[in-house]
Amino acid sequence: STLASPPACRITLLRASEHRDAVAADPELGWGSVAAGGVEVHEVPGTHLDILTTPNVERLAEALAGCLARLTD
Repeated sequence: STLASPPACRITLLRASEHRDAVAADPELGWGSVAAGGVEVHEVPGTHLDILTTPNVERLAEALAGCLARLTD
């Protein structure tokens, strides 16, 4: 089923900086069409497969911590 209207929220997207050309065409990875509040994109080093390995996972953790910290401000 599809939503009658997109939720009025902002989506935070943490995405790998290295990707295939087809993925590069849409930096929001399709989320822009369902996020009425927009999409905040954070690129972290690595590919989809190695974003959770050292040293990339440390950058991912830093980006996520920064996003979470802004929620409590």
